[in-house]
Amino acid sequence: MAAKKQTGALAYLACLAARVFILGVRVVPWRLCRATAGVIGRIAYALDGRHRRMALEAVARSFPGKTAEEHLRIVHGCYRHLCLMVLDFARLATLSRERVAAAWALSDEQQEFFEDLQERGEGAIFVTGHVGLWEMCGLGSTARGFPLHSIGRPLDNDYLNALVNRIRGRFGQKVLAKRGALRSALRALKNGESVGMLLDQNAGKHGLFVPLFGRLASTLPTGAELALRSGARIACATTWRDEERGVHRLRLEKVIDPGKWEGPRDERYRAEVKRITAEYTREIENAVREHPEQWLWLHRRWKTRPPEEQQD
Repeated sequence: MAAKKQTGALAYLACLAARVFILGVRVVPWRLCRATAGVIGRIAYALDGRHRRMALEAVARSFPGKTAEEHLRIVHGCYRHLCLMVLDFARLATLSRERVAAAWALSDEQQEFFEDLQERGEGAIFVTGHVGLWEMCGLGSTARGFPLHSIGRPLDNDYLNALVNRIRGRFGQKVLAKRGALRSALRALKNGESVGMLLDQNAGKHGLFVPLFGRLASTLPTGAELALRSGARIACATTWRDEERGVHRLRLEKVIDPGKWEGPRDERYRAEVKRITAEYTREIENAVREHPEQWLWLHRRWKTRPPEEQQD
């Protein structure tokens, strides 16, 4: 059942509080913001028993070779990261285009990849996950002049949703609601514009079961289906926060080029969709392994189980 939309006075006050928060972050030194994120993260870790236990269990099962102390350090880091991410996004709401572009540090090879897309008049499908400041993929890309359409679920609070989308669209990013997004994404790719999507959350009964940290996880095959229908390449891209340099870096290790599917959507087609879905899920896993404290461990990623694992 879809969540009820929030449009009343309380929803408006929540949005007003968010606006005040954004203004506050603008005037507070970033060093103080980082320190505040650490304090709030420790408090949240101590008080949020349900998600803390969930995250610790997921980390322990995903990294059996690490010690219990290392598991704790990853989950502590996750709470701090999420607090810092909120502050970071609020800061991006008012930074100039030049400063946002500079904050998204690309290597020369990555810059060439984007420029090559533009020269060809070609769009790519950027599949990413909740690693680092994932909003930077869209804001950084468009701040550097590379058009992007992103697919996302609207927030339940209509006022907050409008505010967040205005921030996302500051430099031209276009947000596509999940309902009807496939058709809009195909149209964007046909026009030579790229599409970005987060595909690392539990997909429930609508997903395909592919390996993630040694366990099957229900995963949306949207990226694979878009690639096969359009012929566009899939760029497996994630961001991570480089605190030492004060920037967000792009991880772009793999580009999948399955080509356009010309045959019937039969068993072979479904097998290819599953193969590609597993491939980009593996790349998200690789990114998480490099920076485990910067992933959303508080989400019940393995909640939905395949039929063969369900008890009678």
